[in-house]
Amino acid sequence: MAEVRLSEGRLHALQVISELSANDQFRCAALRDIMSRLGKKRGSVGKLLGTMRREGLVHAPMWGRWQVTPAGAEALKKYMKE
Repeated sequence: MAEVRLSEGRLHALQVISELSANDQFRCAALRDIMSRLGKKRGSVGKLLGTMRREGLVHAPMWGRWQVTPAGAEALKKYMKE
């Protein structure tokens, strides 16, 4: 996989999804929780998540719930070091 450059918005979204999924019983972040934490409407969050899914950073194992993939966790860890 090619190296993914994270914008500030994508980095923040990865952090939010990672934090929310760590506290969930299914280890997934619900879409409504992501929307409230990011302070954005469903359309913009959906577009952001769709783009991140195509890049391999997140995936949706259940309808309306999202997880950070291993590639997304690695990218998040790399950017947090910088």
